[in-house]
Amino acid sequence: MWNLQKCYIKLLVFPLGKFCLQAVPIARSNEEIVYRNAAEPTEIQELFDRDKIDTMEKVFNYVSHKHNTKKALGTREVFAEEDEIQPDGTIFKKV
Repeated sequence: MWNLQKCYIKLLVFPLGKFCLQAVPIARSNEEIVYRNAAEPTEIQELFDRDKIDTMEKVFNYVSHKHNTKKALGTREVFAEEDEIQPDGTIFKKV
């Protein structure tokens, strides 16, 4: 059974019949097996690990500072607006 699980997780069959190593076991016991990604970390992954960028807020701040000289504009279409009454009586507009 272990060989079947190992082959299933480690190998991914592509349409042309080529195999690609996806994960490698790093620890195993009678109850569990721990796998890690077989691919080497990319440059951006190493940068994020080194600078401890581990939340979406930190990612946003990182790209905002890195690309602060580039022009950017984002828009979205408003489908509906509705008032949401909070428990304390204040009203927020939901867009």
